[in-house]
Amino acid sequence: MGDRRRNLAVLAAAVLCLVELRTISPKEVSRRWRYLRHYAFESLESRRFAGAATSFDRNYFVFLNSMLRHLPADARGVAIFGLKRTTHAYYLAAYWLAPTPTLVSPDRIPPGWLAAVYGDQQPGGWRPIASVYHGMLYEAPR
Repeated sequence: MGDRRRNLAVLAAAVLCLVELRTISPKEVSRRWRYLRHYAFESLESRRFAGAATSFDRNYFVFLNSMLRHLPADARGVAIFGLKRTTHAYYLAAYWLAPTPTLVSPDRIPPGWLAAVYGDQQPGGWRPIASVYHGMLYEAPR
């Protein structure tokens, strides 16, 4: 029974690959193949940095990674400022900082949350708790 399941899984994967290859151009297949060959033996972080999810702003990804290293373990959530509220920015932050809740450019910061500023802005009255790549992590005034 195990061989039959494995064969069905291989067949299903082959069919999915053929369907996928028919929906994208040969140029795109070639580009993806070069990417896979180039980054196959790199670290996961390097592969993520070079991937499509970070292509809109690679420095933002480094900012998030730096912020993650300085984020207190008991953080209730993080509100990120200094960039436009986009789905790319939100999804990358939500994924990278999970399970810590994240908002990008919110109108209000929930009580007890930290503020992370990407860039040079300085929120008035907030106490800096960590300098991060291209930004700063702040705690709400008490």
